[in-house]
Amino acid sequence: MYDVQHLSKTYRKSGETVRALDDLDFKLAPCEFLVLHGASGSGKTTLLLILGGMLTPSSGAVHCNGVDLYSSSRTDRSRFRRSAVGFIFQQFHLMPYLTAYDNIRVALALRSGHAHGDIHALAERLGIADRLSHRPGELSVGEQQRVAMARTLICEPDIILADEPTGNLDAANRNIIAECLAEEHRRGRTIVLATHEERLLELGTRTLELDRGRIKKSSARP
Repeated sequence: MYDVQHLSKTYRKSGETVRALDDLDFKLAPCEFLVLHGASGSGKTTLLLILGGMLTPSSGAVHCNGVDLYSSSRTDRSRFRRSAVGFIFQQFHLMPYLTAYDNIRVALALRSGHAHGDIHALAERLGIADRLSHRPGELSVGEQQRVAMARTLICEPDIILADEPTGNLDAANRNIIAECLAEEHRRGRTIVLATHEERLLELGTRTLELDRGRIKKSSARP
């Protein structure tokens, strides 16, 4: 599904060049579950944004299903994100004036090819069925993250890119999110998860450890 070739990303900060990613090469097959880990600042988020077609690399190429994402137009990349990719962020990005139900439903309105989805069934699965009429300010942090996850999953994306989705959660909510990601993988989704949490490494079929923008170690689960 993904073929990443000589990928680098640099920034200018305070007059100096910061190398966020440095000559990465790897492939990701369909239905793999890749866990990115490494210290803060190692490049995990930058890599996720590039894989999602949201951040242009400084050099190198990212092919997804045979298409060079960054040789494509912005319109084509936007279409790719809408049709194939679901993002789950550490920050929830919920619309504060909408109910949980409408925050989920708006994703369907933006997603081509999806007229409706079973919001109530998904809410039951995530344990938020009784919170759908509430606005984000009336929800706990864990409930907000589960609403954000439902907003992503309702469109059934082929690829899920998750950036520290359990970073702000208590143990019970971390377990719910982790199990949901595992279930999505069993359903055939390709998942890339960035995390600091060592216990989440076991979710992946493969792990990629980043260190200052370079691949330090790549391991496949037996």
